[in-house]
Amino acid sequence: MKGLLIYATRYGSTEQVCRWIGEGLPFPISVEPVSNRPIAAADFLVLGTPIFIGKPAKEMIEFIDKCKTALCRVPVFIFITSWAQSTVYQDACQGFLELLLHYLSPCIPVMTRSLPGKLLWDSLTVSDRKAMERLLRRIDARQPDFHSEKIQWQDQRDRRQCLQFGEEIAAWLMDSPQGGRNVWIET
Repeated sequence: MKGLLIYATRYGSTEQVCRWIGEGLPFPISVEPVSNRPIAAADFLVLGTPIFIGKPAKEMIEFIDKCKTALCRVPVFIFITSWAQSTVYQDACQGFLELLLHYLSPCIPVMTRSLPGKLLWDSLTVSDRKAMERLLRRIDARQPDFHSEKIQWQDQRDRRQCLQFGEEIAAWLMDSPQGGRNVWIET
């Protein structure tokens, strides 16, 4: 069984998360940026994207749209990375996952996961800082319990959680009919 982990990344964090997930898989894997689009030879796919300003990476959305037929033919596992996952605002991550699933429809992934990400304020481009400031002002105005000044802009990635996701993927593939091969059915 051969796996392909395809990621989109804005600042490199999601690539590292993808590699950690791969460490939890006992199968030959290839970790590729979404721009390479090499999905033909994989028995299963893991797709990962950061969430920035409430949206998945544009490159991942375009990839899903372009490759939807192929994605519906193999088991697909989805993950997002988000700074919100490691905060009191982690409930928002379910909405981010649902948005990604909307783009994937009618295909249904085998498993999804929201993993803590890394967002360092000082590393953001000027335009990304401005976009983030606009978002934070809107959230502050709408939610009295939200305090953007208390956000901890740091690396919240957790290698252990990533390895565990990889191990859960492996367990599903080993326990599924035909070792996870040809069990994906487009609805």
